[in-house]
Amino acid sequence: MTTTLLFRDDAYLREATATVLAHTPEGGIVVDATVFYPTSGGQPGDCGQIVWDGGRMSIATAVKVEGGQVALVP
Repeated sequence: MTTTLLFRDDAYLREATATVLAHTPEGGIVVDATVFYPTSGGQPGDCGQIVWDGGRMSIATAVKVEGGQVALVP
């Protein structure tokens, strides 16, 4: 399953609902949809926060991983 890149439809989108699909060995969180632009072509990935009921986590960058997925890296 690839990650839906929500920023392609709306570059100003600041929040969305997503489901965690997996974790990378490095601690990244693979999601089914994202507003975070991943590192690409020398352009740094987006940073920000993910928020869920009862918690939040800072994201340092977003990176592309296998299968067209994006991982959010704390």
